[in-house]
Amino acid sequence: MIDQNYFKDKRVTVMRIGLIGRGIGDAAYIAEMGGIVRVVDAAPQDVMQPAVDALAEYPNITFKFGPYEFADFKDADLVLVGAGAPLDEPVLVECKKAGVRLVQSAALFAELSHVPIIGVTGTRGKSTVTHMIHHVLSVTTGEEVILGGNVRGVSNLQLLKQVKEDSLCVMELDSWQLQGFGWAGISPAVAVFTNFMEDHLNYYERGGKSKAEAMDLYFLDKAQIFLHQEESGVLITTPEVFTRAQKLPGSIGQEVILADASVLPEDMLLSMPGEHNRLNAALAYEALKSVGMTEDEIFAGFASFPGVEGRLQLIATIDGVRVYNDNNATTPQATTVAIKALA
Repeated sequence: MIDQNYFKDKRVTVMRIGLIGRGIGDAAYIAEMGGIVRVVDAAPQDVMQPAVDALAEYPNITFKFGPYEFADFKDADLVLVGAGAPLDEPVLVECKKAGVRLVQSAALFAELSHVPIIGVTGTRGKSTVTHMIHHVLSVTTGEEVILGGNVRGVSNLQLLKQVKEDSLCVMELDSWQLQGFGWAGISPAVAVFTNFMEDHLNYYERGGKSKAEAMDLYFLDKAQIFLHQEESGVLITTPEVFTRAQKLPGSIGQEVILADASVLPEDMLLSMPGEHNRLNAALAYEALKSVGMTEDEIFAGFASFPGVEGRLQLIATIDGVRVYNDNNATTPQATTVAIKALA
C-alpha cells in the first residue's frame, strides 16, 4: 500500500513545472499530502501565471521565477525535475555533488505505488503501442487499468490516487522520464522498446558532443527501461534494438522476446495502416502475452482499437479521399514511413 505520509513535512523543490498539467498536478499532489513545495522555473512569471493560478489554493506552495539558484535546491529533501531539464544545468550538477536526491514523477510513481508496470519506449511508435496494450487490457478485463507516463496533461503523482491492491499500470516513457528510472535504479517489470532513431539531438549534443556521442547518450537513457529489470522481468524489442543493447556494459539476464509481425494473422485489419503499425501490434501482442492474455483476447482487442490521435489517424473521408492526421510524425524517418503506409 502507498505510504500516505511519504511527503508529509518533506521539502520538495519542483523544477520546470510547465503549463500542460503534469507538473501542476504533481505539485498539487505533494501539497495535498503535506509536503512543503517550492516551485522554481526559469521562465518569467507572466508566462507561468496560469500555473500559479492553478495552485493558488495551496498555502504550502511557493513560487520563484527566473534564473535557478542553488539556494532553492540545497535544503530540499528531494527535487522533482521536469522533463527535458539539461543534466548539465549548474544547479543539478551542484545537487548531485551535495547528495540532494533528484527524482522524476513517472519513476516516483513506480517507487511509491509498487504496482506491476508495462513500460513502453522507443523513438517512434511508443504512444501507439502503449494505448494498444492499455485498450486490450481494459476491454478484456473490464477493470480500470492505469495509464500514465508521457501522456499529455496526466500527472503521474495524481495517478497514485487510483492505485488499488491489484492494479496494473501501462506507461509510455520518453527518454527524459527514463532518466528518473535510472536515478532510482529501477525498470518496469515488462519493458517494450519499439525502435531507435535520430531524435532530440539538440538536447544530447549539448556541450559540443558529436552526433555519435549524442546518440549513445540518448540510447543509454532509453535503455533504463530494461537495465534494472530483475531476472523475472521481460524485455520485448526488435533485433536492431537488441543488437545495440548487447553492446552496453553488464549482462541481460531477463527474458528477451524479439517481436516479429509474422505473429499476426495476415488478414488481420488494424485501424492504422502500414507495416510499421503491424510491428507495433506485434510488440503489443508480445507484451500482452507476457501478462497472461490469450491470442483470442488480444486479437479481439486489436479489432476494436480505434487508434491514437495524431498517429495516422483517419479523421474524414471526403468524396472518396481519406484524410489522415499524422502530426506526431516529427522526424524525417517517421514522415517517410507514414507516406509509404498510405502509398
